[in-house]
Amino acid sequence: NTGKKLYSVSWYMRVSKLAVAVAVIKISPSGGARQFAESLADRLRLQDEGWRSKARSLHEELLRLRQELLLTRLKGQCLPPTPPNSQNFPLQDRKWRQDHRLLKHMQFLHCLSGLRGGCESSLFHDGDVVWDSVVQLLDSVVEVFRQANVGQPLDHPEQLLHATQVVAQTLSRGGAQRGCSVQHFSKVDDLLKEMTNLLLNNHQLNSFSVHGVLSECLLALGGSPAVRTAFVQLLMSQIIQLAQQLWDTCERSREEQHHQLDWIRYENSFYVFWLLEYLAQDIDYNVNKELVIQLETKAFPLADEFPLFSLYMWRIGGLFRAEHT
Repeated sequence: NTGKKLYSVSWYMRVSKLAVAVAVIKISPSGGARQFAESLADRLRLQDEGWRSKARSLHEELLRLRQELLLTRLKGQCLPPTPPNSQNFPLQDRKWRQDHRLLKHMQFLHCLSGLRGGCESSLFHDGDVVWDSVVQLLDSVVEVFRQANVGQPLDHPEQLLHATQVVAQTLSRGGAQRGCSVQHFSKVDDLLKEMTNLLLNNHQLNSFSVHGVLSECLLALGGSPAVRTAFVQLLMSQIIQLAQQLWDTCERSREEQHHQLDWIRYENSFYVFWLLEYLAQDIDYNVNKELVIQLETKAFPLADEFPLFSLYMWRIGGLFRAEHT
């Protein structure tokens, strides 16, 4: 009996191992372990993107309900104003699906500002709803420019400019004194940095029209006292960084070392000069004097190789030195 039991156990073990081997063979990918790992990574990435998308949708739906609750509680009779020429771009347009997201935040902020004292009181008591809406609205604008930066057509630029004006107006009413948290300000700063990088890095065929709209939007945002100083310093830092790259290129060329210059950023930097020139006209804020000094000191070494860039640096430095001394 003992021998039969051992034989039976041994037989079952062999059958189990064979079954496991057959199962492994069946599920093993035909391309080997590497292909299986890549396929698994792709599936996990798609699953992660799906969860992220679902989380964003839930967050946006929650924000929409909070917006409606706030407007209802304020008991205002406010009809959402129609954005300029809205009849020209219906919400169901495939190329403008983000329009619905952009419009609903614009309409909420318009309604809030249309209520007598509603916006000011809400900035104190319901700041999270208001500032979440501001961040989401600005992110919707940036998303359009992200798509344009990879070659998508830029439709309805007037709506983008209108949206950034709404953001700037709300920031001007609020700011740190009206309950805007450090987290929300940080998100606005990050989006401004991304917009600036999109301005500098766009090399698509549509770059001329995109640059014009993006520059106008950045100028509208820079007009808000809440972000103006930080935005000016961001633009100056970008120019100083590019100036250092140009100087490094000159040094390497003298040493006969090959060094590739980013001509796209160089050409697009003149939009940044244009923004700084306009922002320098407003003296109602302080600017980092160290950045102004760096602009002027880094301008002269570039005068021979990059005379136009050097001239603009010197001019911008002089404008800020004259206006803010």
